[in-house]
Amino acid sequence: MKVLRVIDTDRVRPLHVVLLCLLVVTVAGSCLLTSGPHARMEGSKDWQEESPLRAIVGVLNLGYTQTTAQGIEIKSLMFGIGAGLAAMACGLNMLGRSRVDEEVSLDDTIATGEPEEPAAADNPRPQITPLAAAQALMALYVLWSFTSAAWSTAPDMAIGGSVLLAVGVVWALALG
Repeated sequence: MKVLRVIDTDRVRPLHVVLLCLLVVTVAGSCLLTSGPHARMEGSKDWQEESPLRAIVGVLNLGYTQTTAQGIEIKSLMFGIGAGLAAMACGLNMLGRSRVDEEVSLDDTIATGEPEEPAAADNPRPQITPLAAAQALMALYVLWSFTSAAWSTAPDMAIGGSVLLAVGVVWALALG
């Protein structure tokens, strides 16, 4: 009995929902949160006690509990956490995915009236999809970035830049 692989590409899967939520939280955190100290510049005035903006700025600055010199380090932290969680979600999805969920027997396909895939003789060689090719090229680019640290005059900085590049690529691949 022949087994056909039927994939509904328009169906929203749990991974899509998780990644969409991660995207929203990461972008919101990166755009809204700051970690700056209280502004104490010459000539500046504090917010009035009853001003709602005072409360909003306090919340967005995390209650001034984790202040940093620049006030923007939280943005990189949010991006890194979002990229890491997206990579973990994709990894768990790959581990949890079973072939049984994606395959149906020929009898089931005929009974449901779904179209059959073309026979193997029609497509003798497996083809790489453009998405897979783009993802592979991005991974090779990150590998090249790490390799270039070998001939860099500042290898520690080159590796740090490569790590930052890798985080961005992991984020893009996970969302892709």
